[in-house]
Amino acid sequence: MWKQVLESSLPIILQVIGVGLASLLAWLVAKVIKKFNLNEVEQSAIDALATGVNETYIAVVKDIKAKAADGKLTEDERKEVKAIAIAKAKEVAKGSAKKLLTTMAQERLSTWVDKLVQKAKGK
Repeated sequence: MWKQVLESSLPIILQVIGVGLASLLAWLVAKVIKKFNLNEVEQSAIDALATGVNETYIAVVKDIKAKAADGKLTEDERKEVKAIAIAKAKEVAKGSAKKLLTTMAQERLSTWVDKLVQKAKGK
């Protein structure tokens, strides 16, 4: 009797297992795709920030440094220049990268800008 029940139930059990595995695989693939797209969006946002940093350096920082006795920016000037670079990045960014930059916490944006500046300086 149990053998007959098992034999008749086996195809249904295998289908349920197959559907479960297919669903798990689909979920995993979706997670990988989402992560890949987020990295792509983050890279586009970083590229926009790099553009903002470079353009701000050319348009603003070089002039301020040239006028400074020690050739350096003050802390207030650094904050102002960083804000200009971030604003420029938001102007040049497009699509999801622009949305990311406009919704990202100011502290994180500031950290990204600091890293880009250090990289540009060769540090």
